[in-house]
Amino acid sequence: MMVDLDYFYARVEENRRPELKGKPVVVGMYSGRTETSGAVATCNYEARKYGVRSGIPLFRAKALLKDAPNAVFLHPDFDEYERVSNNVMEILRKHAEKFEQVSIDEAFLDVSDACKSYGEAEKLAKQIKHEILKQENVTCSVGIGPNKVVAKMASKLQKPDGLTVVRAEEFAKTFGDKPVRELYGIGPKTVEKLAEIDVESIGELAQTGLKQLQSIFGEKLGAYFHNAARGVDEEAVEEKEQKQFGRIVTLKKNARNVKDFEDVIDELSKDVVRMCAEKGFEFKNVGLFAVMEDMENVTRSRTLDDFATDWKLVASVTKELYENLLKDSSKSIRRAGVRVATLRKKGEGLKKFFKG
Repeated sequence: MMVDLDYFYARVEENRRPELKGKPVVVGMYSGRTETSGAVATCNYEARKYGVRSGIPLFRAKALLKDAPNAVFLHPDFDEYERVSNNVMEILRKHAEKFEQVSIDEAFLDVSDACKSYGEAEKLAKQIKHEILKQENVTCSVGIGPNKVVAKMASKLQKPDGLTVVRAEEFAKTFGDKPVRELYGIGPKTVEKLAEIDVESIGELAQTGLKQLQSIFGEKLGAYFHNAARGVDEEAVEEKEQKQFGRIVTLKKNARNVKDFEDVIDELSKDVVRMCAEKGFEFKNVGLFAVMEDMENVTRSRTLDDFATDWKLVASVTKELYENLLKDSSKSIRRAGVRVATLRKKGEGLKKFFKG
């Protein structure tokens, strides 16, 4: 089962501000360089009627909505989105034998033991949808299938507030004629490569030989495309181990001096440590990830002497790493990021002092 929260950020904003209902609402990731620089994080279905989609530039979204005088553009409130998401994920966890959160608004549930038929799974999905709507006033679209690939693709078929069941034997009929870009895990570059061998639909991909796909995409990825196009997926639903926490933002102007964006580093450090603490982790590695003026990606990190939880320590180490980066490079920094890694659950360090 895949549960996908509908236009999540915008829905949370509608709940907080009822006057937004019926208006095109766009939540944007603003870079701060100009009033329209940045990209659309998400938008409601009223905005989508005008062609607005997640990921497009904000200036493009504003142009599309120029004839919608009641359109609203908002800055994101991640604290509120995470609070609502955490509440929803707790609802999902209690119904799942195995659970895997994919993002702030998506999760897989394995309900194979509890549900002996697709009918029972559909009944459970309706119950889950009801609980989420009642508790958080958020709708979701649910896909049910024999594996993660099918469930994920099924969840997209009837948005918003949908519930779709696709059995194994129904996969080819349901998805065979759809373009390959709709297959879970395929991106634009893969679509281009497949077009070079005249493969444009999922059905055509399913008919393409395994060896040919592996010669183009490699052994592992080629096998995945070959199987997924036929609705086959053996990957288990499992909670992924958190490996790091990080945040990155676009600076208001390119920087050659850490003092020009040290306040940004402070805020990013606070956010990253807060996210880490909310999940019950402490960290031993601090790092930066930057995008330079020529769009080069750079990472630097330092391992601490011991595990820590202090944002001021993160900020101090990160500023020093940025200073060293700027000494070594003649380029300016366009985007600045902070991350912490080498995580462990708080209290685990005490276990070595105690025996069974």
